[in-house]
Amino acid sequence: MPFRGAPSELASRILESVVLAPGAGKMLGTHAMKECPGAAGEIDFLRKSPPRRIVVFFSIRNDLAYQIRWSGAPGDALPPEVLAFAQSRLCRVI
Repeated sequence: MPFRGAPSELASRILESVVLAPGAGKMLGTHAMKECPGAAGEIDFLRKSPPRRIVVFFSIRNDLAYQIRWSGAPGDALPPEVLAFAQSRLCRVI
């Protein structure tokens, strides 16, 4: 989607979209993606209703924001293939 702003602004918008949505939730943590430091990140959420774990990967390039979302049960680990896909897609656009 078109986006003009800093990665921190995009992260704030993602945070609002998940935490303020019906069912609410809380942020568990944020991480920079090691493969493309300073250019892509990850935010991990836990939703209350319905209970879900949501991971959002994001980056910005040439005034475009890119996001990849994964969700699973609260105790589910992020599948390695999802992380590999996000890294290959988000770091490739950088």
